[in-house]
Amino acid sequence: MPIVILLAFLLSISLCPKPIKAQDRPTKNPIIDSLSALLTTTKAKERVEVLNALAWEWRNIDPARAVGYVDESIILSQKIGYQKGLAYAYRTKSSIHWNRGDYTLAVENALEGLQLFEDINDSLGIANTYLTLGNIYNRQRNIPYSYEYYQKALAIFTPLGEKLRAAACLNNLANLLSSKGEYKQASEYIARSLAINRAIHSPQGKINLAHNLNNLGFLYYKREKLDSALLVMKEFEKVIDEIGYNTSEILIQEAFLTLSFIYLQKKEIKQALEYAQKSLQTSEKIAHKSGMRDAYKQLATIYSARNQINQAYWYQKKYIAMSDSILGEESIAKIAEAQAQYEMNAKERQILNLRNEKIIQDVKIRQQQYLGYFLALFLVFIGVIAFSFYRNHQQQKKINLLLNEKNQAISEQKQELEKMNKTKDKFFSIIAHDLKSPINSLKGFTSMLANYAQEMNPEEIKKIASDLQYAVNHTLELADNLLTWARLQMENVAYKPAVIDLVKVIDEQIMLSLPAAQAKANQLESHISANLKVIADTDHLHFVLRNLINNAIKFTQNGKIELSAEVKDGKVQVAVRDTGVGISPDFIPHIFDVGYKSSTKGTAGEKGTGLGLPLCKEFIEKNGGEIWVESTPNQGSTFFFTLPAS
Repeated sequence: MPIVILLAFLLSISLCPKPIKAQDRPTKNPIIDSLSALLTTTKAKERVEVLNALAWEWRNIDPARAVGYVDESIILSQKIGYQKGLAYAYRTKSSIHWNRGDYTLAVENALEGLQLFEDINDSLGIANTYLTLGNIYNRQRNIPYSYEYYQKALAIFTPLGEKLRAAACLNNLANLLSSKGEYKQASEYIARSLAINRAIHSPQGKINLAHNLNNLGFLYYKREKLDSALLVMKEFEKVIDEIGYNTSEILIQEAFLTLSFIYLQKKEIKQALEYAQKSLQTSEKIAHKSGMRDAYKQLATIYSARNQINQAYWYQKKYIAMSDSILGEESIAKIAEAQAQYEMNAKERQILNLRNEKIIQDVKIRQQQYLGYFLALFLVFIGVIAFSFYRNHQQQKKINLLLNEKNQAISEQKQELEKMNKTKDKFFSIIAHDLKSPINSLKGFTSMLANYAQEMNPEEIKKIASDLQYAVNHTLELADNLLTWARLQMENVAYKPAVIDLVKVIDEQIMLSLPAAQAKANQLESHISANLKVIADTDHLHFVLRNLINNAIKFTQNGKIELSAEVKDGKVQVAVRDTGVGISPDFIPHIFDVGYKSSTKGTAGEKGTGLGLPLCKEFIEKNGGEIWVESTPNQGSTFFFTLPAS
């Protein structure tokens, strides 16, 4: 039997989940034994295939050994120029890092493999890598990217007839929607996935079925159908027993955690604690960071329910530390940079393809010109010169039009690339500059408390605590604005226009801002006529009103802040007017520029982030409106914006 056919057979029976009853499981994996035997007799491309298969089998059992196999595969693939083997090696390595919770490396390796699959036009490889990226972003809780990659994978697997892979996508989409609380749609996806897996009587079908059942048990738990959840988990255990050996430790860990959730909801604390501890032990065994994080959180919840505060506090600290390790700012930035680099490379390849098409088109044009000249000369002899000239003229006109379209496409692609580069540079520059100062302030305050708290009187401690609270709030506001601005630049902010009751939205925002206004002895009033409606995204409008009202409060003391609106030329013009310190004429032209901050502080010494007003401008323009300001120093300011009237 040829090596490739044997490998395909072995991979077709490759197993994933590990039975909950570990004592019933055989200790050896015949697939690994067969692959190891092949490793001693194969060379070149076949050896790459065997190394990749071994790495895939070991990824959930011994990740360190799996990395060794995949690294050897990468080196050999590069040496012999085997792109397909290299692409699969990077995807396998991405899966290993994903299992271990190293999401930055997982994304980098997945994107490396994806680019190689695209270069060789391997649709199945592209779809599998999309599925891997969806899993990574799902664990990172980046819902938009995860949903996008799952849908891309499903769109490829379905027409290819890859039912098992399509079922895996549907199962993961159900998991994603369940985490968002969209239980009805999650149930539909799980039902579709279950129907496929129950109809396919194969080891891989049972593996997928086990994942389905675990997700379904979790979904029943979320919907508080606890008896149904336990019945599903009982079927899950039966399927795991049928699968046999070397089941995924990750799936077992997730099943333990699901059972812990169910029993905690049923107030059966002892069993909930037992399964949470098993989940933690399984995660620690394979260094699975996400699993450890989730188990820490569940144990903190259980010990809190048992009123064992010390243990609950200890596990809560472990949960926070692990969450920070997984979702740290540096990790998020590296993942975003890798994603941006991949998208930039894709744009560059598109531009190169357009240029190549232009060269080919130029050659064709020259050939057509020569043909036209010959035809014209021929037609001169047969008396049809006029007809020949007309035909050649029309062809030339079409060619010029096509060239103009190609040149326009190249120009637009270039501008888009330049815009992406500038956006990335500006974003990281703002992060590096603006986050440093408030973080240093936090460090200073906490150092003072740590080193001199015993020497301070209550008033001094209260003063430091107040300053510390302000620094934390300012840092959170800056981080939130930075992330919102970055998502806007990457076009990941949803735009959902609706008919909005302006009076209702403004009244809600005034109620939220009233305590801050009263703290500075400011009057906060609204003079908006009833039944005034606009067409806009609700979240965008709340953001703009919140920022403009908070700015007015920030720069006004013992004054008045008024909101008014009127209809002009089919649009509603809203005004936020204050009697505060006003704005310098030199600053007004730059007030909506990203990163440009005024040196003027609020009446209580408040600092701005430099991002609130630029975000307001982007949101208003995204909703089809305009925003501007009129101000007189020491008399006050009025911010105007328009939105389409309903």
